Amino acid sequence: MTKTPGIHPELDFFTFDPKEEALIKQFSKVFFITFAKAARFKEGNYTFAFGKPSDELTERFHIEREVLILISPYRNFEARVLDFVDKTIFEFQNRLDKLLIILVSADEKIEDKITNIVLQDQESRIIIPFCYDEFLKTDASKLIEGKLQKFFFTRDLFSFNSPLRSENYFFGRSEAINYFYDKYRTGENSGLFGLRKIGKTSALYAIRRLLEVREEPSVFIDCQDPALHMRRWNEALEYIIKNTAKQLNSKKISKLKINKGYDLLNASSYFEEDLISLYKEKESKRILIIFDEIENITFEISSSDHWTSSNDFIHFWQAIRST
Repeated sequence: MTKTPGIHPELDFFTFDPKEEALIKQFSKVFFITFAKAARFKEGNYTFAFGKPSDELTERFHIEREVLILISPYRNFEARVLDFVDKTIFEFQNRLDKLLIILVSADEKIEDKITNIVLQDQESRIIIPFCYDEFLKTDASKLIEGKLQKFFFTRDLFSFNSPLRSENYFFGRSEAINYFYDKYRTGENSGLFGLRKIGKTSALYAIRRLLEVREEPSVFIDCQDPALHMRRWNEALEYIIKNTAKQLNSKKISKLKINKGYDLLNASSYFEEDLISLYKEKESKRILIIFDEIENITFEISSSDHWTSSNDFIHFWQAIRST
């Protein structure tokens, strides 16, 4: 189906501020405007529209979904505007592009402020900033396409050195995430293995985000932390319970066996008792415990001798499996 610029014939701008209506119509020269609305959020007023990219924009910038076009009338840009962006994209997640937004602001320094945000937060969305006054100085089509060229192609989507903690840049792994989620739902253990820097930890964060959305409890254990791998197997079990209680905001910490100390003979049974106690506190919802970087507690390759050459690895996983 051919996508050409324009405005949906049923859109009504009757209640809109004339200046904001004019700005939306400027974007209709390169997008097909399918939706427009005025809204109030956190004591702020916003006007926003959805723009479906033309065939030309799709070909040049690989934009398939509708793009959020947000108009902020305030002379001083504030971060709460981006909270409104997050809220709107979540509400219309089946329609809107999650990565790209267009922001039109009355703040004359909006471009500098957005550039600073991107420098500080590598995972921020790609924000294409416009100032109201720019549309008075040049042709709208050239202005919009020029800004897309400038801000879209200056971001390296594969430049991340750390795991992704948000959904903004997480592409193409939904099937894998659903696979692991299904394993969790049926009570099965599962593992994710692969070469370095291919996104394993990012995938684990994504699984955890999925559980958070569905209000299902999960715990993240980073095995490369010396606070874990420097401990013996029985102490490691105690460490996991302490972190589980903390991450789940447990109110029963004082009643757990961790206050007695996990000695070698009782560590496994204490671990089971404490885990059951936390499980009941969470209304018997299954708790997913995620271990990242498990080579740090693995025989022959851990940097800690007791994991490398002793039986700690065996006792640790026997305790977890039996529980």
